[in-house]
Amino acid sequence: MACIKGFDITAPVLLEDIPREGLDLYYDDVASVLRESGLPDGQESISGEAHLSRSAGTVHLKGRVDGRLVLLCDRCLERYPLDVSHSFSYLLMPSGAQRFKPELSLSEEDVDTTFYDDDVMPLQSIFREQILLEIPIRGVCSSGCKGLCPGCGENLNTSSCRCASGEASGPFSVLKGLLD
Repeated sequence: MACIKGFDITAPVLLEDIPREGLDLYYDDVASVLRESGLPDGQESISGEAHLSRSAGTVHLKGRVDGRLVLLCDRCLERYPLDVSHSFSYLLMPSGAQRFKPELSLSEEDVDTTFYDDDVMPLQSIFREQILLEIPIRGVCSSGCKGLCPGCGENLNTSSCRCASGEASGPFSVLKGLLD
């Protein structure tokens, strides 16, 4: 089995590069695939592993990502770390092998299948997808995060609100007089 450590995630892996006994790739920095994803700058290192084995034109991929992401809290907008550790597997097939079935539902095998063009394995996009799938929809720095004051924007985790303690003013404060 061929093994390459410190492989560059942006380097293409061709079908012909995968020996029959398989190919193990170890990536030191997979975080570079996240540059245009909208995540904050200064991402920490994320390592990745890929084991590729082939049979004719079909390639089996078993992979893993491990590391730490830096995200922005959705409540207080402060940076916080998120540990990522995830294993995945795919069946990679040539794009000409796409078979459109009249089925209305997908099997688990269909979900874990992706296609490649020109004998180039889409590892960069697969690793990017797997990392992004680990990010929560609503990420918070802690369960007790108080967020920002809606009036003055002060981070309520680090200081108290600077708003006047009187009546809250806003576009709907005029309607309050209707209740009296």
